[in-house]
Amino acid sequence: MYNDLNDGSPTVGDCIALPNNYVEVCVDSLTVADADYAVYTMEFDSSTDFSDAVNTSYSAVPSIYFHTTVDEGFDLQAYTTSGIISVANETANKKTKEVWLYKRVDNSGGGLVNGSIGYGQMSANALYNASSPYLAVFYKDAGTSKIKLFGHVALNTTGTEIVRVNYGNTKDTNLVLKTGSGYELTSNNTEGLNLTFEIKGDATTDLANNVDDMVFYWGLSAVNGSINSLGATASSEEAIETKWGGSNTTLGTKDEDHRTRYGIVLENPKSNGASDQIELKIPQDQVMANIVIKGSTSTVTSGSTSYTAQEIAPMTKLASEVSSASAYNLIIVGGPCANDLVESVFDLTCEGWDLEEGEAMLKLAENGDNVALLIAGTVADDTRRAAKALASYGEYTLSGAEVKVSGTSIDDINVGTLDVAEEVAEEVAEEVVEETVTE
Repeated sequence: MYNDLNDGSPTVGDCIALPNNYVEVCVDSLTVADADYAVYTMEFDSSTDFSDAVNTSYSAVPSIYFHTTVDEGFDLQAYTTSGIISVANETANKKTKEVWLYKRVDNSGGGLVNGSIGYGQMSANALYNASSPYLAVFYKDAGTSKIKLFGHVALNTTGTEIVRVNYGNTKDTNLVLKTGSGYELTSNNTEGLNLTFEIKGDATTDLANNVDDMVFYWGLSAVNGSINSLGATASSEEAIETKWGGSNTTLGTKDEDHRTRYGIVLENPKSNGASDQIELKIPQDQVMANIVIKGSTSTVTSGSTSYTAQEIAPMTKLASEVSSASAYNLIIVGGPCANDLVESVFDLTCEGWDLEEGEAMLKLAENGDNVALLIAGTVADDTRRAAKALASYGEYTLSGAEVKVSGTSIDDINVGTLDVAEEVAEEVAEEVVEETVTE
């Protein structure tokens, strides 16, 4: 079983061979490039200035600071005041790259940072009191660069949306921070706060609901119930700080990166937890692996879709019509004297061509991230003979990266080792020796 990279787990380009080489299971590629990830950080901020958003009484208060370098990396959907679930301050959706979460028990305002916001509704409901506080949500306005109050969500209700991640195709309901289960405030304010990062694929066939969620646990002050740490103890990593999956696997003391099923990378939770922060690398889309199963009948699996490889009709182009050779898997027909692509892809020149009439080569070479195959003979009939040998590959021994095809007619085909490289090297060596002796 492969649990991590230390077990020799296959990465992109690696294969696992089944007994007797019956088939190989290969990791061909991932659907999201390494460059298409963004860092999202959630950290404890001991002194946040909310004076512009509320008043000077909130010039240095503790909060959770959730931020990214992605412009409009967060999407705040307008809160709809409904019973005890939420109270809106802004009435329209807002996008930003910085969000703050603030909580404090306040008997005069039921946990709101400003008792005048929704206060009439609160006083009419007995549940608005110190034991059912709110989480105030702030954001930085891109136009004014000032922090503004977006609204409040009740913490005694599970699953209320707080904010969405908005990065490329990771948007809408893919990654949503919500109020979590397990919040309980006792008489001495000693309990903590769970926030759930709900993670969904675009369809349940891509990722089932509730199997990839993460829960972050924040400690509360025993004095006023405000947030004062990641975990129960400040500046200390604890297993309960981050939980993952349907079974709530604790990750807070793990000292290695962890990738979720969606493709989010939770970076070194132990090290980050000791600094009271969570660091996530979030992909622009759900990450899928392109898995190729190689065998007598090749089956290719990409994400949740499997299919058997079929013959395809190749696209034909003149050498002059190929602007970027490395962008394609190529079959190049003709030698360097007839095809300009041969020199750039295979480093073979017309002057350096060393095969005799009646000889041709089949040669494979890396072509950037692709592969190129050369079918080339000294004269046209030699190239035709090599092409026929390739088309009838089951009748000949075609192995290695290059072979020589020779014969006297189109039906006289012999396949052997291509020793052009060795011959050229010997000739160069002989010329060097001759020049040295002459000098």
